[in-house]
Amino acid sequence: ELHAKSMVENKDAHKWYIVEGLCSKYPDCNKHCKENKFPLGGKCLKFGVNMMCTCIST
Repeated sequence: ELHAKSMVENKDAHKWYIVEGLCSKYPDCNKHCKENKFPLGGKCLKFGVNMMCTCIST
């Protein structure tokens, strides 16, 4: 189970995805991430059965 603020590394792109929480809690995930100092924004990714808002970091 993933917890808020956990990190998942994407080795192919050398980016980190910081899990903020369920996408239902952050309906505009990209905007939320940009407002929280992640200039690359964010996107919802599926982890198990849940869609999670993840902010992109390098």
